[in-house]
Amino acid sequence: MNVTVYEGPAWNMAALEGLLPRHMLTGAMRYENFAPLGTGGKAEVLRCRDIYLEREVAYKALHPSLADSQIEQQMLMREARITAGLNIRAVPKVFEIGREYSGRPYFTMELLQGRSLHAHLEARRAAADPATEALPAEEAVAIVVDAARALAQAHRAGLVHGDVKPENIFVGDDGFVHVIDWGLARILEQARSQGGGALEDGWGRQGSALFMSPEQAACAPFLSPASDIYSLGVVLYECLTGRVPFQATRSEDTLRMVATANVVPPSAVAAHRPLPPGVDAFCLRALAKDPQRRFATMDEFAGALGDHYHDLLVRFER
Repeated sequence: MNVTVYEGPAWNMAALEGLLPRHMLTGAMRYENFAPLGTGGKAEVLRCRDIYLEREVAYKALHPSLADSQIEQQMLMREARITAGLNIRAVPKVFEIGREYSGRPYFTMELLQGRSLHAHLEARRAAADPATEALPAEEAVAIVVDAARALAQAHRAGLVHGDVKPENIFVGDDGFVHVIDWGLARILEQARSQGGGALEDGWGRQGSALFMSPEQAACAPFLSPASDIYSLGVVLYECLTGRVPFQATRSEDTLRMVATANVVPPSAVAAHRPLPPGVDAFCLRALAKDPQRRFATMDEFAGALGDHYHDLLVRFER
């Protein structure tokens, strides 16, 4: 049975979604030397210099076309407050929230040095060699174990990430693994405070179809940590094989496969490279259709996968 022990105070939904007053127009004054870092469907992230604190930061703001949407403003502020509320080393620190002179909200956070796991995998695919398109097993396991430990802390704090994928796992130049982009995080039911509506109640299906759990594909009104366990299992599968378990031309067909198709064991997909013993059983358990048949907690997921990592290191040393 999937049980995550919630630790800490309840998340105040109304406070998370509150808009900023119009007088908080500091963005154009405090930051300079903007340069693009990345862009998503709703927001852009830039690198810039905070002239008050004399340091470089990451600056996230809505796309100009969405800047006047109250719901999108609430979502961005919700993300900033959730990220700030997670006192986890693997989650970037938030420094400030505010508005630009145009009224567009933004928040600034720790500037990470390195690249996403997605960029790492894409660089290997560019070699066009089936033998190198996936990560070495020991590297894949180490990264996923670190991500699992960070997610386990978030689960204990009452949050489900809801969008676990290689783009949202960031590997620093020092090898430290961060879990980023908490914009679709769900508050566990027992971690909600009384009063105030929640934007997520009407979200329906949100996230990337390739990494979405079956319950997300079915538009479940609430998600449990088991959903993140499934998504991280997909990440591990891709790292080991170079492919995701389910992918079709149309996202609707991909979601249908997520809900109904059987998972091909990683060893059958990556027959050209040896995989650690037990990885097939591990992935099939993490990717079970029924959430109750997955690992009971993300801590259990991390512990079991960590045992594989230890075995890999021992074999390497021998």
